Amino acid sequence: MEKVFQVAIKDIPEGRKQIEIAWNETLVTRLLGDVPEVVSVALPLKLNGFFDRRGPEIVLQATCRVQLTLNCTRCLNDFPYRLDAGFRYVFNPGPEKERPEEAVLQPEELETVYYEGENIDLGAVIREQIYLNLPQYPHCRENCLGLCPTCGADLNTGGCECSRADGRESSPFSVLKKLKDKKKL
Repeated sequence: MEKVFQVAIKDIPEGRKQIEIAWNETLVTRLLGDVPEVVSVALPLKLNGFFDRRGPEIVLQATCRVQLTLNCTRCLNDFPYRLDAGFRYVFNPGPEKERPEEAVLQPEELETVYYEGENIDLGAVIREQIYLNLPQYPHCRENCLGLCPTCGADLNTGGCECSRADGRESSPFSVLKKLKDKKKL
């Protein structure tokens, strides 16, 4: 990971230290790399919180805020999305402990990160938080109508003419309605 996302352990004093960090759009775009849902990063990422150091163990409790541009899964238009994620990590020195494949992680183990050397990599933590807090199926708005299944027109900007022009109903269930009507005869 890039040095800009690294924090030197020697710079974190014993006790609590307030942090406020901002990374520009270009750095965050490089950090996210291949996240398919993210079209672009619209505003700088801000990280606010504190480090709490007790010997070799370092706790990071912070909030990550960033404005992203996502792609709507219904209408395929880009839209702004504000991500605001609070999180907590406990950094411990040493290599990550090996566990059997079938081991069940305890809740406190989910927030534990191991570090080696003289730096903590915040880039990996931020990337993980962005991944975890992106919507699974992003929508530009809750009542997005999506695209016409026949002609692909954006139904949010008005209806399409394709279903009326060829006499078909736009519902994919219109065939079932016709079968039901025939049965009544």
